Amino acid sequence: MSMRQHAVQKQIQQQKAVLTPQLIQRFKYYYLSYSDLSSAIKAEAEHNVFIDIQQDDQFVKQSSTSKNDNQLLTRSIADYATDKNSPNLHKYLHNQSSLINVSKDTKKALEALIDALDNRGYITNYAEHKKKIQQTTGLSDYIIDSALNTLQQFEPEGVGARSLEECLLIQVQQLNFESEKLMKTLSETIKNHLKNLADQRYDLISKALSIPEEGVKQIANFIKQNLNPNPGANFSSDTFNQHINPSFEITLKDSQLNIRNLEESKRIKFSLSPHYQRLLADPNTDETTKVYLKEKLNKAKELLDHVQDREQKLNTLISFLATEQKFFLEKGYDYLKPLLQKQVSEKTTMPESTISRLLSSKYARTPQGVIPLKLFCPRNFYGKTKQQFLYYIEEILKQNPKLSDQKIAHLLQEQNLKISRRSVTTYRHELGLGASYFSGRFEIPNK
Repeated sequence: MSMRQHAVQKQIQQQKAVLTPQLIQRFKYYYLSYSDLSSAIKAEAEHNVFIDIQQDDQFVKQSSTSKNDNQLLTRSIADYATDKNSPNLHKYLHNQSSLINVSKDTKKALEALIDALDNRGYITNYAEHKKKIQQTTGLSDYIIDSALNTLQQFEPEGVGARSLEECLLIQVQQLNFESEKLMKTLSETIKNHLKNLADQRYDLISKALSIPEEGVKQIANFIKQNLNPNPGANFSSDTFNQHINPSFEITLKDSQLNIRNLEESKRIKFSLSPHYQRLLADPNTDETTKVYLKEKLNKAKELLDHVQDREQKLNTLISFLATEQKFFLEKGYDYLKPLLQKQVSEKTTMPESTISRLLSSKYARTPQGVIPLKLFCPRNFYGKTKQQFLYYIEEILKQNPKLSDQKIAHLLQEQNLKISRRSVTTYRHELGLGASYFSGRFEIPNK
């Protein structure tokens, strides 16, 4: 076997290991919010006789009608109104922007970009919108581009894209696949072969990527089931009734964490129908009916397994995240510590792609308000969250207004922060700092 054949075979084996139909389905259930999961179970129950609903969904109804929970409304990213003023996509995103800590200039650019989105969640003619923002605000290219990058991290995933390709790529990049080859293959398919994919010209894609057509079909199936080309589809400009149903409640009493799964007692519950199991086991049942029943039984078992697996992994994940971010829960956003999904993966033994999906569209009610689970995993900037690091840089610049960026970099290097002059300049621009500076929050450690 040639080296080329071996490489191609290895790549396809990796794809099959990750993108089997069963794993594609499991990935889908990891991603779903509770309300979407409930809807998926009900939809499957309509045409699967083995799904016996024992308790209808009470969780979404109860959460949606609660209007007196002041803690739930504190710094929430959702508007709980139920009339025609319910939040559209833009309001939903503005609420998310109120949660994050960025510079005033970045926040100004971010708000302007949100207003520029169309109802699909895209920002078309980006160069034109950027020019208008510059004219009205005087903000730099860097600040506006940085704000766009921040917007593209918001939910729904894919929002803030400038094209269909970028919308799908944003979502792929947030999946954190363990296989770099698989990530590269998915990205290349989206960048260069969407039209052929839509036309089902799998042979052309197979030749271009040097992989078998079966691998291309798996990619097509994955994109269809897991990526959303229209992030704003569930929102309307007039009547959108978006309710955030937190899956967990985290409280602190005498510094002791208490985590409650809010779905557990009120969620939709189902089991395998004993009547149809008896019918399947009955020797008098004809073979055609048995084939039909076996197929439905297998699907029902898969669904039950996916739901139970999702619940178990979510409980494990939230327990770990809450413990790691206890200071944040006690004292607020300045105490949120960097926590990469890779670190979470190592500690919980769950793949990064699983963690990424579980964090999506899930929320927790905490002492700091209702927050997306993603907030528990901010990136690491020299041992701090990005915003904490920006506060730190801001304080350095304030205390040393006459030093060049090169000398600021040397000063930081003396404090064991290996940072380049170019990075200092980048952070200065992001902070919108010129000759005068704002007060900071973090003390500079002694040398």
